[in-house]
Amino acid sequence: MNIKQLICILTGVIIFFSSDAGIPAFSLAKNEKTANTSTTAPADTDRLPKGAIQIKSDVMEAKDQDGVVVFTGNVIARQDDLTIDTDRLDVFYQKQAKNNKADNEAGKRAIDKIVATGHVRITKAARVATGEKAVYEKHTEKITISGSAQVWEGQNRIKGETIIFYVNEERSVVQSNGRTKVEAVVIPSN
Repeated sequence: MNIKQLICILTGVIIFFSSDAGIPAFSLAKNEKTANTSTTAPADTDRLPKGAIQIKSDVMEAKDQDGVVVFTGNVIARQDDLTIDTDRLDVFYQKQAKNNKADNEAGKRAIDKIVATGHVRITKAARVATGEKAVYEKHTEKITISGSAQVWEGQNRIKGETIIFYVNEERSVVQSNGRTKVEAVVIPSN
């Protein structure tokens, strides 16, 4: 699985949904004074440009004071051939310093942590990862999938209680829960 693409999708969540005021752009559209009056039709979501990020969910809630955007209910995040399906996606961002006027005016925010919970399934081409929770921590560049975590491609599979991907080091660690062992199934190629 290409972890950098996963990070790109989730990093784009804040950028994609942020306006200059730091409030999700489409929450402003409900205000008649700031509604977009463009006559251009929205882009066809089935034919998004390469690299575009699309997130669908039943509900999206921006909690600006808490520094989090929460997507709940049948969440699907897509970028090119990478898809994340989950029950809930929480994107935590660092609060901006009041004196950082340039970044505040540009609506820039740095992601601190991203948490996907409930029936997490990450698909990239023929590779699939599943678990009950996936956490991306920006400061350590680490992704942890836990809760009966599995990664497979074709018939090759690795599973354990927790799978940790160290993005910058291009390495991973699979851990057991103490009751069951880590299991790897590798089918040799002919």
